[in-house]
Amino acid sequence: MLLRNRLGSVDVLLLGAGLVAYNNLLNRQLWFNGAPFVPMNLATAAALIAIALGPLGLDADAVGLDLSPRGLVLGAVIGCAISVPLFVLASSTKTARFVADERSAGLAGRRLGYQTIVRVPLGTAVLEEVAFRGVLLAAAGGATLGAGVVSSAAFGLWHIAPGLNMLAANRPGAPTSAKVVFAAGTVVVTTVAGLGLVALRIETGNIGAPLALHATLNSLATLAASRAGRRRALQLGVDVDNARERAQPVDEVFRTHPGR
Repeated sequence: MLLRNRLGSVDVLLLGAGLVAYNNLLNRQLWFNGAPFVPMNLATAAALIAIALGPLGLDADAVGLDLSPRGLVLGAVIGCAISVPLFVLASSTKTARFVADERSAGLAGRRLGYQTIVRVPLGTAVLEEVAFRGVLLAAAGGATLGAGVVSSAAFGLWHIAPGLNMLAANRPGAPTSAKVVFAAGTVVVTTVAGLGLVALRIETGNIGAPLALHATLNSLATLAASRAGRRRALQLGVDVDNARERAQPVDEVFRTHPGR
């Protein structure tokens, strides 16, 4: 593990700022969240590895690329364990709203399979783990508290646009104050999650465990959100597979008909 203190170096600042800008600018574009999402993010992950092994002068071990089966299994098991409460909440009409996501409510069959098997693991988890628990962490100094904080703070800021996208899908027309609060909360939560993933990466020696945890948890969370959304829609008699019937978000319908 690389232990050099590089927190104040220009390359770390540029790398962190570049990552934050990349996700927050592109994630607000509709075209990016379509077919280009997975290939562009995989290409970005490959570019980051090339930069790390080239201009930054890091090696594969410092970046954590030597994945181990033990780490992958450990991460998957932890991800499964953390996701259990989500499915418990999704199983009841009284609590499903806590995990329901309008973006996942209409997913089923091949679309749901693509989302959970391809888009989330390859388009989201691979890039984020390579970027934050791999390249940026190593560039900032490796297994140090400062490097972990820098990596996790950038990870939190990376999620501003995705958080706003989620709010827009589930609460259209939300006031600016709600957007600010939601964005700030998203940054805090994902920064803390980033610290946990950093700890796991340092403990296991590579990005395999955090990658497996990240991919497993996010994919299962998508499944839980889909299940919760369908349960709530069924309660309302809304066909979530019909785009016209889903024009009004399920939560908005509940607010319009609070007695249902």
